[in-house]
Amino acid sequence: MVAIFLLILLLRTLLMQAVNIILMPKLGTRIWCKYFCPQGLLIGLISRIGRFALVKDETLCIRCGICNQHCSMSIDITSGPAVNRSGECVGCGVCVEVCPQKALSMTTGTVSGVEKSDKVGV
Repeated sequence: MVAIFLLILLLRTLLMQAVNIILMPKLGTRIWCKYFCPQGLLIGLISRIGRFALVKDETLCIRCGICNQHCSMSIDITSGPAVNRSGECVGCGVCVEVCPQKALSMTTGTVSGVEKSDKVGV
C-alpha cells in the first residue's frame, strides 16, 4: 500500500515538473501556483473580496518597473490598477519593499479612501 502511494506521489511530481518545463516559456514562472493549484484558486477567490489590497500611489509611481521584476507571481503592477485585489497576488510584500519611490503599500479594510493609518507595515 505504501509503495502504491509513493509511486503515485512520484508520478504526480514528475507530471508537475513536465508541465512546468513545457509551459514555462509561454506562461512564465510559478505555473502550478497560478493555474493548477486548488489552494491558489481558493486564495484567489477570497483575495478579490478579502481584507488586504495592494495600493499604488499614482502621484509617486515613476513606472520604473522594479516592482514587476521582483514580483514572483509576474503581476504587471506598474500598468495595473491603483488598487489591486488581483487573485494572483499572494500578498508577499516584496514589491512594496523594493519600490524606490515608496509608491506601493498593502492596506487593510475598504479601499475607497485609503488612509495612511490603514497601511500595513510590510
